[in-house]
Amino acid sequence: MLPGDWRTLRPVVDRVKCVKCAVCWLYCPVQCVVEKPRWFDFNLASCKGCGICAQECPQRAIAMIEEAA
Repeated sequence: MLPGDWRTLRPVVDRVKCVKCAVCWLYCPVQCVVEKPRWFDFNLASCKGCGICAQECPQRAIAMIEEAA
């Protein structure tokens, strides 16, 4: 079972606010942060929804939203 199978919250990046500082990448305990050309995104299959990325983001570019049931 992957962490993403039991997650209740998932991270969503505001692409306008993201300055690609990589703080989310540094703090992610499961290394699910993926680099894109202008922002970072998440491999949701391995994300456990802990919210550390959102908490540590200095730009507040990451929001944790509820998973659809």
